[in-house]
Amino acid sequence: MKIKKTKENLVIEIPLWQTEYDWTRKPIGKIENIIAVIHEGKCSINKTIEMGYCGKAPQIGKELLTFDMDVEEFVEKCNNLSINLYEYPTCKICKKTVYGSYTFNNSGKPIHLDCK
Repeated sequence: MKIKKTKENLVIEIPLWQTEYDWTRKPIGKIENIIAVIHEGKCSINKTIEMGYCGKAPQIGKELLTFDMDVEEFVEKCNNLSINLYEYPTCKICKKTVYGSYTFNNSGKPIHLDCK
């Protein structure tokens, strides 16, 4: 990441790609370095965590930037910039964010495993 200051702006350059490694630390390709995230109506750009060394897909990491804009505008901006977007599901029974494993109700909506 490169950070510099101009007369009028703070400029932060975040690489769009990172190297993915296998369990022997041999490079096996490139994966996206950032992902756009919507969580309880909050919009952010997060770092991705490379997990190729253990045969898993990348995970969502730390928030790098948060945005004070509505979700629709954020989605449009991400689409225009070709940044992948992940929106955490909300349990349709208790209305809380669903992390990790979940199931679906009869209408195909996500619900916590213990909200059945």
